Amino acid sequence: MTPDSARQLQKLGYECAIEIGAGAAAGFSDAAYEAAGVEVIKTPAALWKAADIVAKVRQPDAAELKRLTKGKTLISFFNPAGNEDGMALAKSKGANVIAMEMVPRISRAQGRGGGGVFRCRL
Repeated sequence: MTPDSARQLQKLGYECAIEIGAGAAAGFSDAAYEAAGVEVIKTPAALWKAADIVAKVRQPDAAELKRLTKGKTLISFFNPAGNEDGMALAKSKGANVIAMEMVPRISRAQGRGGGGVFRCRL
């Protein structure tokens, strides 16, 4: 999520938050997110607790998978074919997973930066 994409999400009625420092590697400061109306949250645990939808770049680790709850949606690389335990855990908790490696990609969308974890809440 970039500050600009957060503005677009907010226009659609979403509240947005991001983990502190998550945009730094892509050149986006916490201050830029705050200026865009994004809540900057200090810990991953706090962000996961507050989020209805969590999007992250890398596959979730065991601690993150334990944070899934009923109705929560995770958008991430997930390796569904090789991650039976993660799939079973998500299912048992009633969480939704969108595995990014299963989503068709177009070349125009490549190379647009961003990283870390963010949340959107209706």
